[in-house]
Amino acid sequence: MAEVLNRPALAASNRALRDRARAAYQKTYIGPDGRVADDVQTSYLLTLAFDLAPAAQREQIAGHLIRSFAEKDNHLATGFLGTPLIAPVLSDIGRPDIAYTVLLQTTYPGWLFSVKNGATTIWERWDSWTPEGGFNKENMNSFNHYSYGCIVSWFYSRIAGLEPLPEAPGWKRFRVAPLPGGGLTHAAARLQTPHGEASSCWRIEDGRLRLGVVIPPNTSAEVVLPVRRTAGILLDKAPLVEHDLAKITVCDDGRPVVALPSGQYEFLLPESGEVRAR
Repeated sequence: MAEVLNRPALAASNRALRDRARAAYQKTYIGPDGRVADDVQTSYLLTLAFDLAPAAQREQIAGHLIRSFAEKDNHLATGFLGTPLIAPVLSDIGRPDIAYTVLLQTTYPGWLFSVKNGATTIWERWDSWTPEGGFNKENMNSFNHYSYGCIVSWFYSRIAGLEPLPEAPGWKRFRVAPLPGGGLTHAAARLQTPHGEASSCWRIEDGRLRLGVVIPPNTSAEVVLPVRRTAGILLDKAPLVEHDLAKITVCDDGRPVVALPSGQYEFLLPESGEVRAR
């Protein structure tokens, strides 16, 4: 904000404060083996989500996060602060497969436990009601409480893969980066932007992924494909590498990034598109 307001001195002091706070956090809470204080899911999620991990320990910390879920039989053990970060962080470290597994658990605690027990709204507690204990005895026990509904943002941004780019306000440029998985066979999302409708729609048919993208007039998008090679990919029924409008690069984890101007496009991938762990 200080940079946008042309206050460079304040921006510099804020950056220095950030760096001191990060260093203090690392010294106080992160051990030499990458364990974060309390050794719980939320500790690791916060550390990774807010870029508090030393670069040299990020992989270690990610490993402990994965372990923390494995020790819970891939169930969550988070509250209001950690839950919004589960699926995005697991996706960012290359493990959307774990995110899907956690999401689709039907046993306690988890989103589908409540659905299995008749919920039509989001509960305030994972155990607001259980078959064994009935209603939770705590006074704070709402049965229509948004907080854990935060997972739905991941449906749009990662399952369907439609998300804005922070450096391009107003959806002037955006990203389409679907992450199929969890046994899902199709997903779609659309949004009426200031420039027109943007959409992402994918379907798995006969082991192949068909992805449709709509980019509104006077905008552009980067399409991140959920595979790690361009061979055999078609764009509008022609080889991707021969498409006149497509500019192809590669992101850090090896997935192809296709920059496209406004228009309607269809990709056909020779495989289902479920990206495996890095």
